[in-house]
Amino acid sequence: MSGTLENRTVKVGDRSVELNTIRTIDHVDEDSDATVTLCDGKRLAGKLGGVDSVKLDMGDARAKVNLSRAVHVSIAAAERPVRSIGYSIVVKSKGDPVGRVVGLIDLVGAPPVPEGESLEEVGPHIDIGGGPMLAPGTVVATPILGGPGGSPIAMRTKVLQTVIGFRYHVSKWENRPIIETFDPLYDRATAPAGESVLAKDGYVVGGILVDSDMYTHAVRVIFMKLDQGRINAKDNYLTGWIGTPVSGELPKQLAGHGERVVGVCGRKGLNMDAIGLLVEP
Repeated sequence: MSGTLENRTVKVGDRSVELNTIRTIDHVDEDSDATVTLCDGKRLAGKLGGVDSVKLDMGDARAKVNLSRAVHVSIAAAERPVRSIGYSIVVKSKGDPVGRVVGLIDLVGAPPVPEGESLEEVGPHIDIGGGPMLAPGTVVATPILGGPGGSPIAMRTKVLQTVIGFRYHVSKWENRPIIETFDPLYDRATAPAGESVLAKDGYVVGGILVDSDMYTHAVRVIFMKLDQGRINAKDNYLTGWIGTPVSGELPKQLAGHGERVVGVCGRKGLNMDAIGLLVEP
């Protein structure tokens, strides 16, 4: 979804706040008071108003986005124009949480985002892009590659940690290879033997290349150098294919522009119907 943001203020209690001065909005649920963190570090608390009627003008169509149902909303820093709104919505069934949906609403008309560092040549592939520039500490989902089957998943640690590898299992579905599980690993000492892949010392996961159609068939992991706490996208290497690319499409790249990879998202039933990454820009 993309469009032009129409209203620029929200209410926090009795106070009106400019949207582009907000870093994050967090609340447990839509009935609770929100904690609003401003770009200057100040925090406000109170009931949200106006955020439930954020209107987007999408050319020939218009939409109203109800962000009061989001438990986390991220907005760009004050020194940059608002480029997007990130959201995280808890999905409930009969009142009980059953999953979480995360994503971004990009806003048309914002200045272009600078391109990230390129990978070394690994053959023809489609780079999904580095994503919008958001405030540090914001966790967003990359695009999800694959089909609509299964249920939404998001795997990350409560206190954010950088992914250093994956535990996986490759199976078959409809007589074709498919990724059955693809779980993030954070601790080298406790990483399981067998079906897992880990970064070399001094490297972390920087992105992935994905072969998919209606399912996730194969993944190549992009490892990048961790240099004084920052990801060096120029210093990278790739694994071989986990699984077998059978879609007939060009592989698609997720992340790989210096983002910090902190988890895995997507859709899963018996297998990984679709896959994405949770990243900190």
